Amino acid sequence: MMKIYTYLSLPGLFIHELSHILFGFLCGYFFDFKESYITKNIDGTFQVGLVAKNNKKSIFQNVLVSMSPLFVILIVAILGFFFPVFYFVLLYFVVTYVYSFPSKEDFTFVRYAKVFAKYEYDNPVVIRFMTMKGIYKDTNTEIEFIEAP
Repeated sequence: MMKIYTYLSLPGLFIHELSHILFGFLCGYFFDFKESYITKNIDGTFQVGLVAKNNKKSIFQNVLVSMSPLFVILIVAILGFFFPVFYFVLLYFVVTYVYSFPSKEDFTFVRYAKVFAKYEYDNPVVIRFMTMKGIYKDTNTEIEFIEAP
């Protein structure tokens, strides 16, 4: 059942990531697509990671880009008042909330926006800090995200 939901939700995931790219472009926040990744989790869900380029980021940019899927959903909801076809798009976003709404990683990025504005992702200070907070788990060879229960 989760596999069917995942494949029906892929357009929502595409819109989610496209909103990050669009709002990033509008804010002067650029991504390194060579280092970005797509993984398939054990439960059949997909995870996409966009990696920012080494440019100076402000806390406002971090929050705006991380919460961009929520802004897209709000825009679709407002458009639903004027054009009834957007009710169906909004209904699709609600049904595929796992991929359409901001993810757990987006909220983590907002929570620690000050840290990410000051340091890069692969900085040892950030890795130690996120390991202590339980976001990363230390495997001595690679840093992996802890899977959500």
